[in-house]
Amino acid sequence: MRKRRNKTIRKTRTKTGRKCFLPLLTALLACALLGGCGLRKGNDRADVEEAIRFVSEKYNTEFKLKKKDAFPGGAECDITVTTKDLPDKEIRVFRLNDREEVRSDYLFVKYGDDVWKRIRNALSGIVPDAKIVTDDFYYNHFNDGYFDSDPGLEQYLLKNDFRVFVYLTGERDEAELRSLFETCADALLQNGVNCKNLYIYVLDSKESFLALKEYDYIPEHTGYEGIPYDHIKARAESNRENLQTTMDEYDSGDAVYILCK
Repeated sequence: MRKRRNKTIRKTRTKTGRKCFLPLLTALLACALLGGCGLRKGNDRADVEEAIRFVSEKYNTEFKLKKKDAFPGGAECDITVTTKDLPDKEIRVFRLNDREEVRSDYLFVKYGDDVWKRIRNALSGIVPDAKIVTDDFYYNHFNDGYFDSDPGLEQYLLKNDFRVFVYLTGERDEAELRSLFETCADALLQNGVNCKNLYIYVLDSKESFLALKEYDYIPEHTGYEGIPYDHIKARAESNRENLQTTMDEYDSGDAVYILCK
């Protein structure tokens, strides 16, 4: 009887232990998903005020807090602000921790629409039947790290992470692609647009071309539907750090990558 009773006790303890362990495991998983137990929640008043003060001084304009991100994910500051300079616009201000600089999408919010129009106007006359897509390769449009203040539209067009995609259909050989790339690149640069990259893609069918999504704005990189690699039969791509450098080194032979299947 004693041995049976001991077995019963051990089984009871095991079941009880499991019951206690499951809520603990659930709590630990919840902590991990929310950024870790014991970590600061973020968006403390002092951190928010410091971030707003930083961007206000940097851009010489007054920003006001509109809302705090309810789940900053361990970030020190993740907020939305407004300014009289851009009525009806929202600007994101972000700081990961005190070792990182405060970042914002203020410059993109201010100039993004003008950039999109400038690129469209520069290329639409050259490739009227093309679909033109521009995206911003920098995460969340936070490429203000290039500048110590508001540079103005013209300087912003010269230092950025915008990628320009020109999609076409039909038949193009290597010589035609090279000539078209050079024409498009010159048009962009003459209009003051020194983008990060220029891509000219020829799609394999009219159906692929029609299925391609266009935008009337510049999406952030992760918000872009994506390049239809499986349907590209010919391409010409810039192969330097920006378009101006590509054209400066155009005669080197590898500044522009060209492939026809």
